[in-house]
Amino acid sequence: MTNDAAEQFGQTPGEAVVTMLTAPSSSALAVLAVAGPEARRIVQSCLLNPHRLEVAEESGVATARWHDLEPIVLRARPTGLPVPYYEISCHGGTRVWYVLQDVVKAGARRVNPEVLFDQIYGQTITRELYVHLPRTATADAAAALLAQPSLWDKLGTALLQQLRSNQTERVLATLNDILAHAPYATHYAIPWRVALVGRPNVGKSSLLNALAGFQRAVVHDAPGTTRDVVTETIAYLGWVFEIHDTAGLRDAADPIEAEGVRRTREATRTADLIWLVVDGSAAPDALDEELLRTYPQAILVVNKTDLPRNPLLERLLANRSAFVSVSARFSRGLNELLDASLKKLLGTVRPPDPERPAAFSPAVVRWCQELRELVESGELDAAAELLECRFCRPPRLGSPANEPRPSHPTNLT
Repeated sequence: MTNDAAEQFGQTPGEAVVTMLTAPSSSALAVLAVAGPEARRIVQSCLLNPHRLEVAEESGVATARWHDLEPIVLRARPTGLPVPYYEISCHGGTRVWYVLQDVVKAGARRVNPEVLFDQIYGQTITRELYVHLPRTATADAAAALLAQPSLWDKLGTALLQQLRSNQTERVLATLNDILAHAPYATHYAIPWRVALVGRPNVGKSSLLNALAGFQRAVVHDAPGTTRDVVTETIAYLGWVFEIHDTAGLRDAADPIEAEGVRRTREATRTADLIWLVVDGSAAPDALDEELLRTYPQAILVVNKTDLPRNPLLERLLANRSAFVSVSARFSRGLNELLDASLKKLLGTVRPPDPERPAAFSPAVVRWCQELRELVESGELDAAAELLECRFCRPPRLGSPANEPRPSHPTNLT
């Protein structure tokens, strides 16, 4: 391996990198990638039967023994890269961390997946797929992302032909439709951020625990029990919600509680949606009314419906067109709350057509916007170049280096 090849890969000579390709959570299987000039030596040094590496290189895949662990599956994938690339499939959970530690001890440098994929794919749809795929939490979202490279490659070819024929209106109509669905598609892998707010002791932490299915947050009668923002992730109807249980909003003399209140206000600024929780069994106070004025777009959540409703609450609800009643204690009304949340988040946006590509990440949204601007300004050659560069799929990881690319016309003048 030459020094020039190593530098082309973005590393110092003699280096290798390792990264997790699967989500860093408990699972039956996990996959690591090792790449770089020293990748072959490092992987081989960790095998009890190192000759199996040669079998993997000849056939593409082979089983092997990794130190004292169970057998692993080793994939050696010729890619046309100037450096070797290997994937190691093993048991998830704690086992994959042992494998990762062994690779690092053998001389590899651990990096985020983005670093590796930047070098392999550059700024392309395929890079976005591999970066965001481990972040999906549902099978539906993963399937939607896996279809994207081929869908974009097919559409990119069609758009190039339309640009060549000067059918710019058709190109713009397609891009506008894709961007209209972006608020939906970008959340295939990015959770909806929801902030739970309300005055102390209205049951915010109990609601988080009910949604999580276990006691994620401490619950106590004493006001100010929640001092920091506690986060839990849940999945519902294929969508992922990142719920932030915040400190009760009030004037706090205790400096630690005051910091919690500050973090609460910060969480509400970055949230996609706010659930404003009130105690349905207690008389509303001035703070409840102030919070309703502060967060007019919030979903009002009336908690503790297992207790008799306080008659004075009707005055608070009179000016609200809609609210959701729940009992965090008995897990009632949770589906209704999540249904109302999806309705508010998605509004009138329709799901993307599964047979059409989607702008599933902020980068893809930005590329679509740039492409639209180029077409609108009549810069069709530049638009075609952007299409080929970003959206038309390069050879897959594992395909021969000299595999011919489809021929796309780029000279549109």
